[in-house]
Amino acid sequence: MTVFVLVFALGFTAFFGVLFAVVVGLRPPELPLSVRVPQAHANDQVVRSAIRRFRVSLLVMWLVTAAVTTVLVSVDLPALATVIPVLLYAGLTILALVLSRRLIIRAKRQGNWFEGVPGRVSAQLTPPSYRHPPFIWAVLAAIVLAGATAVGVALYPTLPDPLPIHFTIAGVANAWAPKSVWSVFGLLMIGAAVATLLTALSVAAARYSVRVQPGDTAEQAALRTQVQRGMLTSLLAELAFVLALGISAIDVTQRLAPGARGVIAVCVIAMVVLIMVVIISNVARGRVQLRPANVRSGENPRPDSIDDDEHWKGGLFYVNRDDPALVVPRRFGLGWTLNFGRPAGVVLTITLLLVIVGGGIVPLLLVTHAR
Repeated sequence: MTVFVLVFALGFTAFFGVLFAVVVGLRPPELPLSVRVPQAHANDQVVRSAIRRFRVSLLVMWLVTAAVTTVLVSVDLPALATVIPVLLYAGLTILALVLSRRLIIRAKRQGNWFEGVPGRVSAQLTPPSYRHPPFIWAVLAAIVLAGATAVGVALYPTLPDPLPIHFTIAGVANAWAPKSVWSVFGLLMIGAAVATLLTALSVAAARYSVRVQPGDTAEQAALRTQVQRGMLTSLLAELAFVLALGISAIDVTQRLAPGARGVIAVCVIAMVVLIMVVIISNVARGRVQLRPANVRSGENPRPDSIDDDEHWKGGLFYVNRDDPALVVPRRFGLGWTLNFGRPAGVVLTITLLLVIVGGGIVPLLLVTHAR
């Protein structure tokens, strides 16, 4: 178990460190470390120094994380040694980004880089049409939850009282609760509520505006809106089904094979894997579909955008109440992010974080926690 924890924590953080270092080089030249600069200053010495400082910081932060992991393992805290280093490295990476990008921000302000530089903003003058999300995923989610509920109803008279509600990885019950509707069907109720929320958010996301790019033709703007809306609505709808399926599998397993060693952990890990597959596949499909919208030619060059750094908190979070767009291009990393200035952006982000972070921590605790 000690070897597993060390390999997982150090390997996981190293992977993301390398990924962040590579992603910096894939961003447009006018967005170094998520700072907006004119194209004429994209290759300045201060920009190159800030990027180099950030990459070195990633290595230093990983060494700090490795030391923390080693200490936690040495004092026999495998669960914390699996979770804490990942969260710590994420926090240190954000700190490194904030400190490194300050070099560029200071030089930009002192040199008035945007003074006299013509900028262009993007907007849609007519509201684009929208399509409903694929409700087939909501129907499938309802079917699997109903099936799991039927199993619970059929087995309810034979279930023990008190009811075991938690098992160690060895399959030994270590927590009980009085038999009731909540103790038997509570997990399915939570699954139904989460699936309903994600489906409702997918419907709402289909109606929100999407940020187009300066220099987009009318056709490119329409394609960008269609693809980004479709990606977000499909992602939410598919996540609703995956969570309903995973929670139903966990609940049915508890009823049919209570205490079966490692079975519940396998179900939870499989659910997390499916969540990541859904996210990655939707983003990858959206990037492929957006290629025609990103083409620039002599008649359609990429103009300088206005300096909008004030709306990007730490270069990561976009907050602009005056922008009707819910989805905007991400500054750091690849893909898109949400506008925290819109209420739907806040609700959607919190929901996704609960799904991803909660789904990621639970299986790790199941794998490493045994009494």
